[in-house]
Amino acid sequence: MIPVHILGTESFIHRLSPLTKLFAVVLFWATALVTFDPTLLALLICVSLIIWVFAKMNLRNLRPLLMLAFMVGVVMITFNGFAFWNGKTALFVLPILGWEFWYEGMIFGLSIVLKIFAVVTIVPLLTQTTPMPHFMAGLSTLKLPYKVVFTLGMAFRLVPLIGMSFKDITESQTLRGHDVKTMKLGPGAERIRKWVSRAGLLLAAIGVILWLGSRQLQWDVSATGFIITAVVGVVVYLLATVAAILPRLTKGYIPLFIPLILTLLRRSSDLDIAIESRGFGAPVKRTFLVDIGMTWRDYLFLTIFLAAFVGIVYLVVFGGGLRQAMITVGD
Repeated sequence: MIPVHILGTESFIHRLSPLTKLFAVVLFWATALVTFDPTLLALLICVSLIIWVFAKMNLRNLRPLLMLAFMVGVVMITFNGFAFWNGKTALFVLPILGWEFWYEGMIFGLSIVLKIFAVVTIVPLLTQTTPMPHFMAGLSTLKLPYKVVFTLGMAFRLVPLIGMSFKDITESQTLRGHDVKTMKLGPGAERIRKWVSRAGLLLAAIGVILWLGSRQLQWDVSATGFIITAVVGVVVYLLATVAAILPRLTKGYIPLFIPLILTLLRRSSDLDIAIESRGFGAPVKRTFLVDIGMTWRDYLFLTIFLAAFVGIVYLVVFGGGLRQAMITVGD
């Protein structure tokens, strides 16, 4: 059995029933999917981070998600800003191409990024605070067929299994001299990359400051150039960041994928033989080592999540949400 790494120490979140955490995650996903309001989505992310703190999980594990969200956010905001079909408020126009960057498209792209980040950050509430036997025993109390329970349990193990296999392969290759962490650009190229990265950040900061100054002080100049300066600075910084990890991708990680795939295929074959030899699918009643039940803490936790879901749906349906904000800005 492949173990699932449980983050944090024993906490109130760890002691909740697996069914409670499963239903809470589903309600959280449904809440994030029904709204496009950036304020509500940011509030959901704050709630998710508060749960991380209560579960005593290390917030440093969010750093890869933050980097990914930043890069996806730049792409989504830029694309939707120029391609939004029902835009009413143009922030600026590209001088040569004549493309208009819409405020409504920028808000929509920001909402998509916040929606994705909200959905992703709540998943560890279930996956990294619940032991696998407890999770499968909880699913069995829903009267699901054991084949369904087993399939969901294996899907639950998939990401930790891939991560564990990749870590083993990486450590083995490091002992053989294939250290990914030491693969960088040459000294001269790395020095140039750092200067370009700093120049991009400085350019973006100057563009934002001048744009804000032109709006606050009502300068008699077009703000288009300031916004383009900020966008160019961000793009330069992202390109410099990608250049830093390019040697690791081409020379370091790509050669590790083939042994990873072969290892996963071998483990899947071993798993198939193991479950067949143990009579998988036999018409018998399955038993589990743990009994899963609901306590007052579980009902209180679910009640809070359900009340939040109903409240947000009410705000979206009767309060207008993002649609009403767009109409107000357009008028």
